[in-house]
Amino acid sequence: MIRLINYNYDKDSTIIRLLCICVFIIFCNLALIGSPINIVITIPQYALVFYLLFKGDIKDATLWHFTFILLSQSSQSVLGMFDGQSYQMYNYGTIKLIGPVRACYFINILLLLFVANKKEYFPKERLLYKLYKVMLYLAISALIIGFSGLLFNPYYLFSALVDNSIYMFVVITSIYILLCIADESVYRAAYYISICALMAAPIGSVLSYTFLHTTITYGMYDDLILIADLVNFTPILLLGLLFEKKRKIILFSFLFYVYILGMAVGGKTVFGIAFCAIAVLYFLFLDRETKVNYRKTVRILKPFFVVVVIVVALDIARGGDSMAMYKINSAFSMFSGDLSEISRSPYIRVTSLINIIYEGIQNPFLLLFGNGYGGYFEDHFNFFEGMQLENGAWGDADIASGKFHSGHDTMVTAPLFNGMIGLCVLVIISIQYIKRIKNNYLGAMAFLWILLMFYANTLFAYNGVFILFASEYNLNKVKEVNRFNSLTDMQTN
Repeated sequence: MIRLINYNYDKDSTIIRLLCICVFIIFCNLALIGSPINIVITIPQYALVFYLLFKGDIKDATLWHFTFILLSQSSQSVLGMFDGQSYQMYNYGTIKLIGPVRACYFINILLLLFVANKKEYFPKERLLYKLYKVMLYLAISALIIGFSGLLFNPYYLFSALVDNSIYMFVVITSIYILLCIADESVYRAAYYISICALMAAPIGSVLSYTFLHTTITYGMYDDLILIADLVNFTPILLLGLLFEKKRKIILFSFLFYVYILGMAVGGKTVFGIAFCAIAVLYFLFLDRETKVNYRKTVRILKPFFVVVVIVVALDIARGGDSMAMYKINSAFSMFSGDLSEISRSPYIRVTSLINIIYEGIQNPFLLLFGNGYGGYFEDHFNFFEGMQLENGAWGDADIASGKFHSGHDTMVTAPLFNGMIGLCVLVIISIQYIKRIKNNYLGAMAFLWILLMFYANTLFAYNGVFILFASEYNLNKVKEVNRFNSLTDMQTN
């Protein structure tokens, strides 16, 4: 399967073969996390990309590059695993050349050089091109403001500016590279690669936990399952159960995901699952244009809901003190209307946003355009007083100075760096993707990445860009073409 273009993805055997490859790489990356032995898995991946690149097979080289990144693991996912000691990551997406510069960034630069010379067509009519322009605006405006802040404000942080600049470099170059190689065969390959990787993430995570007991610690919770990064986006498969014709394979993977949810779940995952579940209900019962085989879909979904009910019942029987229930309760606490009743994690996010808006009211420029990269906000109302912020919130330097140079999700970081204009632009482009879910359910990635996890880490950025690129593959158009071809064959015969 060296060539991913024009592969016969209609055959179940092809999907299963690609799924097995993805599961194997994820399993190895989790099993060998933090160990130099991981290089044994990483080197062949880079060798394959370089081989295809210098052979002139740019499209396959690009697809494998993004595939290997989809299957990689970020350092954020292993917080609490090494007892605060330093560690190094050796998988494809995180292995470093020097300082913060990773080897995969170098591949991005190489791909830029290759596609710039061989670009045949740049699809400006695609929604991804609009996203490209949005990212250019966010990066350029925040860099101008950030550099100005470095010149005139001693509390602006150069390292924070560099980190966010690298993030936007990854986003912008990845979109440009994918647009340069875009055609229907590439969209199709990207689509099937994305769903196979999404299905492989929970399977690889559970296998690693079951056979090797790979675990992490999160606050008061010990021995939590170490999950692959891509599990954060697995809620998309809920929509896959509705729209994808290979529902049984997706259901098999999603049962592993339900098992993970019974042990560990993040706050953003709660919102992601809620969004995808609401979308499923909308398309099943309210959207007249969506043509779904209801009986078949309900029959496929029934085992899933049975397993969910069993998992929830078992958790309640144990006292409802699992991390999953804790995060669900934390998410709901945001709507209590009383700050004192909000759980710690959402409390930090809500109060951070209040501080940022307050500073914006004092300075309308900051409200509209943000503080730029390297900028910060302060705790004007002493919301953080008495809190242990070092436990996953901010670094020691930020806590000591009272100047907080980052946020924890899109609704905080976007207003901080890009102002309300930047946040509005991200919301608008996300809504455009969400409206197209009926054409390709991978468009839900706009909610999970752009609206929940933007500026989180560069691996999420790679994943978000590639899966949104894959969402350009219009499934409804493909069905119409297949139906037309079938009718034509019948008339011919």
